[in-house]
Amino acid sequence: MGGSMMVSRTRLNPSLFMSPRPLFRWLHRWLGLFAGLILAIVGGTGAIMSFQDDLLRWMNAGIMQVTVPEGATVLPLPDLLARIQAQKASPPIATLRVSTEPGESAWVGFRARGKPAGEFVNPYTGDLLGKARGEAFFHTVENVHRRLLAGNTGKAITGASALVFLAIMISGVIIRLRRAGLKYWFKPIGHGALAARTQSWHSVMGVWLLVPFLLVTSTGLFWSYDWSRNLWLVATSTPKGKPAPYKMAEVSQSAPDLQAIADRLATLSANRVQIFWPNKPDEAMRVLWQNSATPHQRAFNTLQLQPTTAEILADQPFVSLPFGTQIIRSMFALHSGEYFGLVGMWMMFLVSLSLPLFFISGLWLYLRRRVRPRSKLVKFSKITPDTAPVLVVYASQTGTAQTLAQMTAQRLEAAAQPVLFRSLDELTHAELSAASMALFIVSTYGDGEAPDQAQGVIKSLLGKQQALPTLSFAILALGDRQYRQFCGFGIELRQSLLAAQATECFPMLMADQADPVVLDEWGSQLASVWGGETLTAAAPSPAWILSKRQHLNPAGMGFPTFEIELTATHTMRDEWQAGALIDIVPLQPTERVAQWLHAAGLEGSQRVLFDGVEQPLAEALRHHELPAISAGKPGHDIPTWINTLRRLGARSYSIASLPTDGVVRLLVRQVQTPAGELGIASGWLTAHAPLGEKLTAQLRQNPSFLPMVDPTVPCLFIANGTGMAGIRAQLEARIAVGAKRNWVILGERSPQDAYWLAQWHLWESEGFIERLDWVFSQLPTSGAIRYVQHRLGEAHDSLKEYLEENAVVYVCGSATGMAPAVESVLSNLLGTEGWQAFRRSGRYRRDVY
Repeated sequence: MGGSMMVSRTRLNPSLFMSPRPLFRWLHRWLGLFAGLILAIVGGTGAIMSFQDDLLRWMNAGIMQVTVPEGATVLPLPDLLARIQAQKASPPIATLRVSTEPGESAWVGFRARGKPAGEFVNPYTGDLLGKARGEAFFHTVENVHRRLLAGNTGKAITGASALVFLAIMISGVIIRLRRAGLKYWFKPIGHGALAARTQSWHSVMGVWLLVPFLLVTSTGLFWSYDWSRNLWLVATSTPKGKPAPYKMAEVSQSAPDLQAIADRLATLSANRVQIFWPNKPDEAMRVLWQNSATPHQRAFNTLQLQPTTAEILADQPFVSLPFGTQIIRSMFALHSGEYFGLVGMWMMFLVSLSLPLFFISGLWLYLRRRVRPRSKLVKFSKITPDTAPVLVVYASQTGTAQTLAQMTAQRLEAAAQPVLFRSLDELTHAELSAASMALFIVSTYGDGEAPDQAQGVIKSLLGKQQALPTLSFAILALGDRQYRQFCGFGIELRQSLLAAQATECFPMLMADQADPVVLDEWGSQLASVWGGETLTAAAPSPAWILSKRQHLNPAGMGFPTFEIELTATHTMRDEWQAGALIDIVPLQPTERVAQWLHAAGLEGSQRVLFDGVEQPLAEALRHHELPAISAGKPGHDIPTWINTLRRLGARSYSIASLPTDGVVRLLVRQVQTPAGELGIASGWLTAHAPLGEKLTAQLRQNPSFLPMVDPTVPCLFIANGTGMAGIRAQLEARIAVGAKRNWVILGERSPQDAYWLAQWHLWESEGFIERLDWVFSQLPTSGAIRYVQHRLGEAHDSLKEYLEENAVVYVCGSATGMAPAVESVLSNLLGTEGWQAFRRSGRYRRDVY
């Protein structure tokens, strides 16, 4: 298969590329656990404060809201102040807030030890109404939110937790980058085990709320640290420091002319006004006011008035401020969501409320991994061989699970144990109900998906609420740890069987890319009952020679892509058919091993025993993943340490040729690690392995991508990037039987990246390709970027005609982006039920990676 648009089709753990993702997963988990409680408290208190004003109004009917007497109007400013002072002559008034909203109380603040202490006022009678009930509670909530009731120490803790939250968000995004498809970023799974669904919702909601999280965190930091505040000021080109009180040129000792000020305010058409009395004789009277044109509830226009004449000394409408200054003055509105109106307030309420939920779900997922409840298990050793058949059931995408199931069945038959061998999609409920013992070997395709032939089978087979109390079962689940839902299909199958009251013989075994250690454990469990040796997959052998390496797109826009040819060291017969894969075990380049040894301070010439052969340490390391230096330095016991390293596994590639071509032809795109190095497998094949090198490789049939050799059946071939390799072999097989009903859609970045262009056009001119569509995503056009799925959707009528003629559809290439989009086009055309039936019919065949 070589590669997708960006990465090669490799079954490769990201750590092989020295990827930082494991570090980010570790950071995400532990930072979330340590700071999660603080963030949950901050989020919970933030949610409580989201609608503080509305809650206080509801709690304080008669204080914050008053009944409007019939025919009454708000008292003129001089009369209102006179009545207030008649009830409370001291301390002096510092500020007064009045609204034109009918029934809304005014609020007066008194100067007490430099801080205003206020009461609500009936604006129609001037009666003081006292403080609002609940204010003390919300002040405490705010204190918890900002300082954890711990003063400056608490403020430092909440500020640090905000910084940690930024790191949690960044690490979460980096972890999600391993799945680029929109389906996996924005759509949570709705099936499977509770833990899988919880993990999915945890991740997807983190993506959905990422922008609000960034906004609320960055604005919260504005009040936490001077450096953060200064960054905001610099970014918005806003001068540092608070605006100084407006100083008048002439000092007046006279009392403010309240009537003149009232007349001035009447010209503003304001719906809310707050007046601030000057602290010193040379200061102006400051007025903050709003009207219906004010952008949000925290945006105020500012007037500076001469107290004795009400002359306007300065007029500063909010909308006339520089945009950066508007942002700074709207910081609280941005933080609370008021900047975006009622929708924004609800959004920030939900964002705040989600923080405790993120902490709880993350903590539960962590504890579930650490302390799992012991399920009721039946020891396998208590099961004795019986004359009743044992069900051996497999669900396979590329053939590995099927091969292991066949080996399992052979082991049982060799021990005189009758076997009923079934593919999961062929298994009936009657057969399952009649069995007393079932062994399941199932693959997970991609990120938690069932293999194509097993789509929907669990629901149809076990979704009828029929109990299986007499069934004992064991599961060997195969998957790839690169994906978040590792062995997701196996987990889903296990949960469904347990829900049907079946009994698990021993904990499900989960193998990463047919890990031999896990296969040994599976074989040991079988041997404990039926005897025999451990179970191992067929080992690749050094039977192929690297004979050709040609750079196909030197002028292309994509990463360098190579045509690789392998020649057999033996006489080839019909060893594979179109759709087959080849598993190749790469080696570390000698230069990379030498650099690692130098950094680790080790001598590569030291002799170690590896695979029963004494050889230099440097040579033995070429077969292994190179650990991080901090974890990899072994001390003095190097011979023991070398055997603890994980060996490089095989990488799978689609074969682009047939045995009649005399070679195994591959299409391999180079992959670059974040450090700028070539990926292990793609680098080995395209750069490091010398021509003539013997490669350790194994051919493997792909049951999900079998050729259609009936020339009367039309075929639609869709591929992008290096997926053209698998399509080329399929088309060659069709041409060999004279089939001409072939429609081919191919996609790449540019015409310079169109691999084997002349060959495709030759087949078209010879009549073996009925229709050939090229789609180039990076052409310098003014239109939107286009991919193969867009061309397929545009050809609606032709597609419908092909499908009505029972066409077989082949898809080869990127599993993220292209393949889901193609499936969406087909699903929209066929409908949900029609699409599922189409997949189960075997007419949809894919080889995606």
